[in-house]
Amino acid sequence: MKNRVISVAISALVLWGAAAIANAADVTAPAAPAIHVAHAGLSKLAWQLAIPTGTFTDKTVFETIDLLHSLDIHHLELTPGQTLQPGTPAVQVGAAMPADAVTTLLAKLKAVHMDIVSYGPVDLGPDDASARSVFEFAKKIKAKDIVAAPPADALDRLDKLTTEFGINLAIQNGADFPAYKMPADLLNAIGSHSIHIGSDDDLVQWSKATADPLAATKQLHGHIVQLRVGDADAPGADSLEPVLAELKTQGFKGVITTACTPGSGAAEVARFVAAVNALSDGVTKVAGVN
Repeated sequence: MKNRVISVAISALVLWGAAAIANAADVTAPAAPAIHVAHAGLSKLAWQLAIPTGTFTDKTVFETIDLLHSLDIHHLELTPGQTLQPGTPAVQVGAAMPADAVTTLLAKLKAVHMDIVSYGPVDLGPDDASARSVFEFAKKIKAKDIVAAPPADALDRLDKLTTEFGINLAIQNGADFPAYKMPADLLNAIGSHSIHIGSDDDLVQWSKATADPLAATKQLHGHIVQLRVGDADAPGADSLEPVLAELKTQGFKGVITTACTPGSGAAEVARFVAAVNALSDGVTKVAGVN
């Protein structure tokens, strides 16, 4: 009898401990806020919100598509080098993807009413042949923009490819790209080329390079292909709404990319949702919709 009482007491203690741990987890790991994508504002301004598939480092492209679809996202920036789907680690995003893999990817997107609007950031390689293979792949996946940071002396030949394929080249800017570190550097490089070559206007990178993001956006008037913003608390975040207002004034009709710090797990999803919500609040206000 004594042993039975002890056993019951131990079982009760174990259950109490499990409940306490569960309650503690609830306190220390709150659920991510609900996402609210500013579809009405984006539509009114003719902007598209595209999320890099490489944002979630623990997921394949297909798994990312499923997650983003559940979060009410419609457009993607396809990240090169990412595994396409579970069980096929050898099939990775890039110009060397087999034709059947491209077909499978497009079918997956069609099934959930999503699409790819940009591809990158990608290395265009040292010559026309390597660059052409990237443009051909971008055409297959129906992307309208390629994001890259090629040498400035390659822009003449790359401009011919943008015209041939009808695909824009969005040049990466800021601290991590010495040739395009400051707005004047980028403008000098792209100013003499066609409208298909422009800026991937990255607010985080401008801030890291000590360039004011709003001033940079104004200086690049008419040469912006994409706007790229980071986490809700990233450098340049305080310039987001003024930059959005400036783009509206400029008549910008393009892609906005929420490029959060890549990561995995629930914390990454929560950070991503916070970034999208911050952007959506700015878009809604600038667009003047409820």
